Amino acid sequence: FIKELLTATQLMIKNPGHFTNEDVFMRAFLPAINQEKTKMEPLFEKFYREEFPKLKGQLQNTILASRIVAKAVEKGYKIVLATNPLFPQLAIQHRMEWAGVKNYPWELVTSYENFYSAKPNIAYFQEIADKIGLEPQECLMVGNDVQEDMVASEIGMGTFLVTDYLIDRQVPKYQVQNEGTLLELEDYIANLPSLE
Repeated sequence: FIKELLTATQLMIKNPGHFTNEDVFMRAFLPAINQEKTKMEPLFEKFYREEFPKLKGQLQNTILASRIVAKAVEKGYKIVLATNPLFPQLAIQHRMEWAGVKNYPWELVTSYENFYSAKPNIAYFQEIADKIGLEPQECLMVGNDVQEDMVASEIGMGTFLVTDYLIDRQVPKYQVQNEGTLLELEDYIANLPSLE
């Protein structure tokens, strides 16, 4: 089961863009475990409604995340929750709630139901820009993963590497335009020009 799950997840990461990540996952995973979508879908939903929320204690909550998002909204910026779309919307909604950022006016929340690519594929970042009607150069990717988030610089997105909870596998290396702690990110956002 775990092997099949990991294989299907890898296929989502390598998704060439013809199907949603959910479709790619289901087309690989369900036949590998000899199950039908109609049987498994209610089990997945039950897991994400009842079991997944038990992971809440594993996430470090910080009020800073909410303050940073609030500042960006105040200044009139479109906000996107650009999490790796390998999970269903339900799981991501739980994570947003745990982080205290669920109730903001998100322009887009990436999930496996609505995305055709995944990190670190640069097509993922282009897909975001296209869906929100901006050029990559008009976007800022904020993240703590050097390889999965900073790759956005390859298509011209600005980047801010959050050094709290830093993930760095050393290779490949990408251009980092700005970096700092969450507190420094809060100051950075506060100093951006207002769009309103």
